[in-house]
Amino acid sequence: HGRKVRRGPVVLVVGEGLSGLKRRIEAWEAHHGVCAEDLFISTSAASLTDPEGIEAAADAVASVRQEVGVPALILVDTLNRNFGPADENSTQDMTRFVGAMDRLRMENPGSTVGVVHHSGKGDKQQSRGSSVLHGATDTEMRVTKAGPRVSVEIPRLKDGEAPPPMGFDLQDVVLPGLADEEGRPVHSAVLVEAQGGIQAPRRESLRPVLRQALDSWYAAAKASGRLDVSGAFVGVHVEDWRREYYRVSTADSTDLK
Repeated sequence: HGRKVRRGPVVLVVGEGLSGLKRRIEAWEAHHGVCAEDLFISTSAASLTDPEGIEAAADAVASVRQEVGVPALILVDTLNRNFGPADENSTQDMTRFVGAMDRLRMENPGSTVGVVHHSGKGDKQQSRGSSVLHGATDTEMRVTKAGPRVSVEIPRLKDGEAPPPMGFDLQDVVLPGLADEEGRPVHSAVLVEAQGGIQAPRRESLRPVLRQALDSWYAAAKASGRLDVSGAFVGVHVEDWRREYYRVSTADSTDLK
């Protein structure tokens, strides 16, 4: 997205959604016309609160380090699925998990270690579970989604000034050379930086009639969206949108619709 990055190997410790993740990677490659090299994805979750699980994860990352060098990023996705049978609310268990992250960081100097975690049910501004994790992080990024718009904010940055919020839209991508059992193309999505950042109206703030209009546009785009020769989404015809809106609209007459 136009930002300077430090290129290097990436290790993803994935505990859920592996098939969807692989499609997202293929969509990213197709959209950008490049190959995601030196990307290493686990085949299962790791139990990062017990000695055997921690040792296995450290050994797996060590094998990557020996093969291609120190990873630039080690990402655990999600904390819950890689927490084993331990209790997220337990100070002792969370301390053990943080210790595992520290080990990965120390054994791989210069690597960024990240953890994908869920917010609490009552307070969406805070991560759930023990506050030990919050105290151990250098940076926190809050990711929220409304419709196709994904917003990324950095509420906490230990050293330095946090950058401004970023907004992204999910753009549909047809995966080249793939089809389902009925011969239909397989779709996934990529994130494209949105114009105007995160200032676009949120779906829940819209009046009901506008929410119906927006939801019908998403439905029409998914069912009948137009793609360019590279498979990137370019828009939806107004008649396709109109037909979908007429179907869901609660207005009393065609003229009102």
